[in-house]
Amino acid sequence: MDKSSFLLIFIEKLLVSPDAGLYSMINQGVLTVDGIDDVEEMKMTDEAFDVLGFTPEEKLSLYKGESSFVLHSHLLRVGGIEDNTSV
Repeated sequence: MDKSSFLLIFIEKLLVSPDAGLYSMINQGVLTVDGIDDVEEMKMTDEAFDVLGFTPEEKLSLYKGESSFVLHSHLLRVGGIEDNTSV
């Protein structure tokens, strides 16, 4: 399977855009790094899950959870902890 086909499978299954610049948690830095092939890294990760015995459904669940957090965590609001010296 060529790189673009492999990537398109995940884009389609995870319901994400191939344009990383659309996601605020990703586009605050550099989108490409010399010497790093994201598709090849993803293939190696997928193969590692196979070696560990994950089913296709389990792998997809992991990818969905991770992509949901990374791509949408900017929507989370975390309140501060009040100083309580009586505790």
